[in-house]
Parts: sequence; structure tokens; C-alpha cells
Amino acid sequence: MIVDLSYINRWDTYVEKEFCYLGENQMQIQKIVNATPHTITVIAEAGVLQDPKTKQYTANALEVEVIQVFQKSGILPRVSMFNDPVALFCDIPIEFVVYGEIEGLPEEEEGVYYIVSGLVAAAGVKLGRKDLMAPGKLVRDAANSSTVLGCLMLQIQ
Repeated sequence: MIVDLSYINRWDTYVEKEFCYLGENQMQIQKIVNATPHTITVIAEAGVLQDPKTKQYTANALEVEVIQVFQKSGILPRVSMFNDPVALFCDIPIEFVVYGEIEGLPEEEEGVYYIVSGLVAAAGVKLGRKDLMAPGKLVRDAANSSTVLGCLMLQIQ
């Protein structure tokens, strides 16, 4: 599904954004809450390069255009995990991981969307949640690839 977001209005507040767009399924987004432990910065594609081999996106930190910043809200949903030791290979423990329930995620509320980790978003899909977004297409600093500058989009699964 390709959605034209070019006409979205931008406000100067952080956690609460009021906008909507129409796609195959009409969605109205009234509020986006950052439910990650990181500030989420959405940046424009101008000046962002993608390495053809690694598919990694990079940009000069001083030249990126910030579209929007979502400050941390203090809500931190997590997917519970259980590790079951399976084997030892050359002194390296091998464990089977079982993912459980999402903990700490508020109930769905009409018009409210949450930015969460990709793991929480994927687990939410299995539960029928349609209000979860994850940062997509991370952009790293061209001078220091361990530094994430932001993302190019928010993805809904």
C-alpha cells in the first residue's frame, strides 16, 4: 500500500500530533505516543544515501532535515521471553527462545497510535493490534555508523 503523506500538517508539540491520512483502510491518527526508551527522530530523505551492498542508510549528521521529534513518554512495553538451554557448542551456550505476552502496553484507544520496537509491533500483530508503529529505515551517521540519527518513516505492520 502506497500512502501519500505529503499533505500532513505538522504541529510544534511533541508527543501529541494531530493528523490523519486516507489509505486502503481509512485511518485517523489523532495522537502518536512514543513508547520506546529512545527519542524518535523522523528525518527527510534529502541527503540520505543507501549503501547498495549493506542496504544501510547514512547521512551527514549536520545536514539532515528533521521532520518530527517524538520524545519518550515513559510507557515502555516489552515482550516477555523465556530462554530454554538447548546445547553447548564449543563452550557457547545455545538457547531456544520463546516469546510471550506484551507487558506494559496500554489498551487500544481510537485515534491513538504507539511507536514501539519492531518486536513489540510484530507481537502486537498476532494479537490483532492495529495501533502500533515501529521506526523504519534507520539512518546512521556517515562519520560514525554506530550512531543512529533517526528514521525515514514510521511503519505499520
